[in-house]
Parts: sequence; structure tokens; C-alpha cells
Amino acid sequence: MLKGYLIVGSVAIVILTLSTFIQVITRYILSSPPSWTEELARYMFVWATFLGAAVALDKGLHATITVLDEKLSPRARNVLKSVTTLFVLGLSILICAESIRLCLSTMSRPSPVMKIPMACVNVSLFFSGIGMVVSSVDTLLSLWKKPGEINAKEEHA
Repeated sequence: MLKGYLIVGSVAIVILTLSTFIQVITRYILSSPPSWTEELARYMFVWATFLGAAVALDKGLHATITVLDEKLSPRARNVLKSVTTLFVLGLSILICAESIRLCLSTMSRPSPVMKIPMACVNVSLFFSGIGMVVSSVDTLLSLWKKPGEINAKEEHA
């Protein structure tokens, strides 16, 4: 569902790797790496991390404790999953709201080396929150569907 997030996150990892490679090579060959490589790698790591968190939520890859889940009836398991997903949805909405405030407050603050607005880095948190909201709503809709209905996740499984 969040294919664009996966693509952008993958590009961020490639840029992070290339930036780090350039830094290491120039450090050992020229004894003076470009100052922007470390900052770029750090910011790409932030983007890959936050987009990856949304993708992991969408694919159900976050760590879970299944001791209670395994002992519940299917109906009770559905209720538990609904409650936890509603909690994640609430936190995701909070992340979106607070990331907007963060971006607005860092719009005019330049990064130390590359001099880009720090909001360009911080907006990754907003996109992560949006992805988690979309994933949570999709999960809730699939949990609350009527018996016999088929959702998109089950069709592709």
C-alpha cells in the first residue's frame, strides 16, 4: 500500500551509502572528506528510518508480543487488534500534528553545513505519520469488515 514510501526510503538508503562511501574514500585518499557528506548521510538515515517505520507498520513487521494473542478467541483477538490499532492511529495523528509544528518552527533554521532548511529533514516525520494513519485506517477497515467481504490485503495474500 505504501509503495512510494518504500521507493523513496530505498533511494534515501542508496544516497546514504554513496555519501558515506565518498566520505570514507576522501578521508583516506585526500585526508580531508567533504563536510557535506556526513550531514547528507545523517539526513538520509532520518528519512529512511521514518518512511521505513510506516512501511513496517503497513506490512505488520513491527515487533509484537503474542502470548496473550495466542490464547484469545478469534473475536477477542479482533477486539484486541482493534484497540491496539486505534492506539497506533491516535499516536500517528499526534505525530502528524506535532511534526507540522516542528516543521513550521524549523523552516528558517538552516542545517549547519548544507544550509538547507531543517524543515526539509523534519518533514519526514510528517510523512511517516501520514503513512501510519493510512495503514492504521486500512487495518481497522479490514478488521471491521462484514463476514464474507474481501479486502485488498486478502486478495493479494
